[in-house]
Parts: sequence; structure tokens; C-alpha cells
Amino acid sequence: MCCALSACGLYRAHGDLGDIGELANVTGTIEAPQGSTNPLFIGLFRDEAGRNHSRRISCDTDRGPSASSCPAGSYQLFAFEDANGSMGYDDGEASYYVGDRQPPMRVAGAATHDAGTIRMAVQKIDVAELRAAAKRDLTTAIELTSVHRGTVISLDDPRFTVESGKDGMWTPLQSVLENGAGIFFIEPYDPSRIPVVFVHGVSGTAGDFRALVDALDKRRFQAWFFQYPSGARLENVARFLQTLLAEMQARHRFERYIVVAHSAGGLVSAIGLTKIQKEGGALPCTFVTISTPWLGIESAETGTRLSPVVLPAWIDLAPGSPFVRTMFDTPLRPDVSWHLLFGYAGGDGTDGAVSLKSMLRPEAQAQANDVLCVPRVAPVDPPQSRIGSRRQRASSLLERRSQYAIIETPCRRSSSRRLSSQSTSTIPAGSSSTRATTS
Repeated sequence: MCCALSACGLYRAHGDLGDIGELANVTGTIEAPQGSTNPLFIGLFRDEAGRNHSRRISCDTDRGPSASSCPAGSYQLFAFEDANGSMGYDDGEASYYVGDRQPPMRVAGAATHDAGTIRMAVQKIDVAELRAAAKRDLTTAIELTSVHRGTVISLDDPRFTVESGKDGMWTPLQSVLENGAGIFFIEPYDPSRIPVVFVHGVSGTAGDFRALVDALDKRRFQAWFFQYPSGARLENVARFLQTLLAEMQARHRFERYIVVAHSAGGLVSAIGLTKIQKEGGALPCTFVTISTPWLGIESAETGTRLSPVVLPAWIDLAPGSPFVRTMFDTPLRPDVSWHLLFGYAGGDGTDGAVSLKSMLRPEAQAQANDVLCVPRVAPVDPPQSRIGSRRQRASSLLERRSQYAIIETPCRRSSSRRLSSQSTSTIPAGSSSTRATTS
């Protein structure tokens, strides 16, 4: 991870962030039938000269506050509870439709519009026009086609290059429109295998995980990749991950999954998993984090103070930010088996990018099932630290600690020795420690 400034990057970011600043924020409070745990689908349809156009469709398990970003304009809001798992609205399912109650919502740019209470109830409504708009726009509207839900592509695709990762950091909005975001597959879904969701860090892409994917047991596991614009607010990215995982589970009905996250991807994934469990949609999960800055990145805080253009991600990555400060307010459930991996380069108190102090935040160690130290292990080679073979290091990790990729049952959370950022000089490569209570 690197928050270094560049004149070219700042110039590109300035225009892109100006476009982001013009987006409107639509908020509301979702009320589904009491006791319901079925997935909820929410759609925003832009009214243009009396004709509806789909602009956002998402799946969620969330009851309560909800928020979506969209360009300024007039919108209809339609939401329904997918009680029968058909992935579409059917008669008899609880729903809510703004067009049934009032004229389209007028949403101004760079402002927040409160849609009030989105109270779903079983009712007779005419949604023929919305069905037609959704069918038409799902394959043509860039706002919808840029969100991927299991698109099958190769890891050699241009959107997974190093340059694409930089674009996602400096110009997050343009990156989404040009390269898309969401969950990608490299082969069709196979219900007999467990999904392994790889989550990259800042300026990263799915291509960063090639070495780990090559070492994955393809007989038992299937690689998925969560690709996102890493310059965006991480809180929003976590919500995006939560929504996509909810939709993928509603679509494929898998019973467990694994999340492998690198650097800031660990922050995104941890918040995403806690959001899922808060809404009752959690499944047994194995969670592996690699070199994650649990206390934030000091250079991000410097950027928020001194840079003429501030990337949204820096706000969340800054030490002491609300995002970092409240990271562990909600513990992960016992059936989430969390394995915290960190590396060190020796001499400068980092793994080459992230400080040991940040990777070894006490609250993270306290909640993790165990902690593994592997010198310089990471799924990526930052430009400033290209040493050794990525595949050799990744394969070695999986050989020595294969349970991190294939654990079938939750680990027991027990107390042991907690590592401190000053103690790593005495830790042999590949050593591990279960979570502890004292430094």
C-alpha cells in the first residue's frame, strides 16, 4: 500500500472527484414484514420525460437505514422482498413503490434526499413499466452494466493490470464506468465447490492474487474476486461488498465461503462481514487477512492535511478516523474463523509498506483465532519490493499453513500470547500464535 503523491495522479483525481461530488445521496429507512429474513431488492428508476430508466438495482439483507448514490434527476423507488427466491418481483411479495404514492422524487446533485420510511407490505401494484425498463436497461445502462455479479473473465483481462489498479485509486468514478466493479469469476459457478472471495487493497486488482489462485485446490474451492475502485470511501466499498455477497448468496444458495483479503481489503472485508451479521444474513465463514493496516496508514493522514486533492479513501485510512476507530466495535461471530497474517521486512518496523504496529493492533489480535508471521508474505509485489517468487512464497504459505485456505469448521477461540510490534525480531518465519491477553 502506498499513498505517495504524484502530480499526474492528483490532476486526474481532481476532475474525477469533482464528478463524485456532484452525485446525490438518496437515504431512507427500510421496514420489511416482521420476522422476515429474505433478501430485499431495491431499484432506483430515473424518470426522463415520463419514461422510466433503471439506474440502480441492488440486493440487501439490511433492515433499517439505507443509502444510494445517483446523478441528479427525478426518480421512482421500487423495493420488494424476494420471499420465493426467484430473483424477481412476484405477486404476493411485500413491496414498496414511490410511484404508487406520490410523484417521482426530485433529487439535487451534491445533496442528500431522504425518501423517508420504505415500508414494505403485500399489495397489488402495477409494475409492468418498471419490469420493461429493468429488462431493457440491464444490458444497456452503464450504471447497471458496470456492476458485475459473477461475470466470467480471465485474470489476464486488461482491467486486472497494475495500471488499472492505479486508475481505481486516482479516478474511482471513471474506473468504475470504464472497467466495472463487483464480483468476478474466472470460470462458471460450481455449486460443489466453496467460494473463495479475494479482496485486494489500495491500487490493487484481482490480478494481484494470481499466485494464490494458482496454489488453490481447484477440486474443493472456486476463486471469486471482489474488484472495487480503491480510491473511494472504504465505508461505501464495505457496503458494496455486503450487498454483493447478499445477492450472490440469494442467487447461488451456497452454505459457507472464505474471504482472503490483502492490506486495506482486510478493512473493507471486516466491516462488510460485520454488516452482514448485524442483519442476520451471516453464514459460516473463514476469514484470512494479509498485512492489513488495522490502525490505519500514517501517510493517508498526511495526505488529508497537506495534499491539494484528497482521495476519499485517505479519509477512512487515516489513523484515528471514525472508520478505523470503530473497526472492532462489533466482534465477528464465533462461526467466523479469522486468521491474521502479517509480514515484516526487518529493520524499519514494517512489512515494506504497513507498520507492524498497525498490523498488530491489539483488538485485531484479540478477535482473531490465531496470528501467523511470515516474512514478506503478500499476494502482491509492490514496485518498491519485488523480491523472490510470488508463487514460491504463496505456495510455501499454503503448504505450511494449509488450514488457512481449507478450514471446514470454526476454530476454538482460546487465549495465549499476544504479539507486539517490538517482538517480531525473535519470531521465526512461519511461527504462529493464538490470540492473547497480554503483550
